Amino acid sequence: MAKHIWSVACQNAIVDKHSNLVSYINSFDQIGIPELPYVFPPLVVASLWQREKEDEKFEIKVAVISPNDEVKKEKALSELSFVSNFHRTHIRITPFDIEEAGEYKIQISIKTSKKWKLIKSLPIIINYDSTDK
Repeated sequence: MAKHIWSVACQNAIVDKHSNLVSYINSFDQIGIPELPYVFPPLVVASLWQREKEDEKFEIKVAVISPNDEVKKEKALSELSFVSNFHRTHIRITPFDIEEAGEYKIQISIKTSKKWKLIKSLPIIINYDSTDK
């Protein structure tokens, strides 16, 4: 199984095609929203994985979970393989509706023997203050 090293949520990821260096633009763990309901803008979930054995292929899934455990978005990448000891993934999540403030989770799972194993949960705090209106 590929080893998860780290993950971050951000607005965009830019990879320099010459140096292969990455810039993660506007990473976040909480945001304030102006109204409810609110359409959350597109985001990128960037992760770094380490190879644990030769010719390893793996499949990952990212899910956005609301405070009441509703799956707001889900996206999977299959047949990922390593060309070196490390592999980066940048999963783009399309806009989704937010009906309530609170702690959302970005869950990153890897498929092992035909079942999904949760390996990381990134909290995203959505703040909304109705007294500002």
